[in-house]
Amino acid sequence: MDEDKQIIRNEWGIMRQYNGEVVSHPLHGPIGSREICQAAGICEEKLPEIVKAGDRTGEVSPELVKRFGMTKAPAILVGGHDQPCVALGMGAIHGGDVAYGMGTVECLTLVMDGFRQSPAMQKAHLVCAPHVVEGKYLKYKSNGRL
Repeated sequence: MDEDKQIIRNEWGIMRQYNGEVVSHPLHGPIGSREICQAAGICEEKLPEIVKAGDRTGEVSPELVKRFGMTKAPAILVGGHDQPCVALGMGAIHGGDVAYGMGTVECLTLVMDGFRQSPAMQKAHLVCAPHVVEGKYLKYKSNGRL
């Protein structure tokens, strides 16, 4: 791999077109394990910076503001994955809260105060992922994985 290249996902490339910045929220962030990166030969410095949901990362570029006839540059804020954002929008922000989201998939989401995963949970295809609420995690099951 070229020394000056950065590792980015598809959506990160789209972000680069808006203002040149490439960052990631925790759910789609770097692998999260220095050992895994080393084993795969991935240099962690080439991965995007992890930022929190709601963080402002810049503004839409002047070129796009002009191209689309905007009067000023809108702020670019970090979002999150669909199910964490559904849970946030429904007010499920405390450990024990549950949200039931419907859209492309139907998903039952439980808010947890910490990361928990077990072989039984993995066998049942229960995802454990960061919430967009800092310090919280979600356990969810969707009709797409039954």
